[in-house]
Amino acid sequence: MEKELVDWIMIEDRAGTAPGVARLREMAEEMLRAAGKTGDDAILGEKWHSNFIERHENIKVCYARKVEAN
Repeated sequence: MEKELVDWIMIEDRAGTAPGVARLREMAEEMLRAAGKTGDDAILGEKWHSNFIERHENIKVCYARKVEAN
């Protein structure tokens, strides 16, 4: 499942819509439910996203900042 999640992140990034932490967690939980996981098996830990990013070198965190509209 993690490979599919990384692939999804890369596709989203190329499209200019890289997911934030909330969206990443939402997609991961949806993938767990689609795989038949229920209850506690479909809930991610509080620091899951940090550990996930550390496990995958090709993913890094970028912080968005506002750009002047001019």
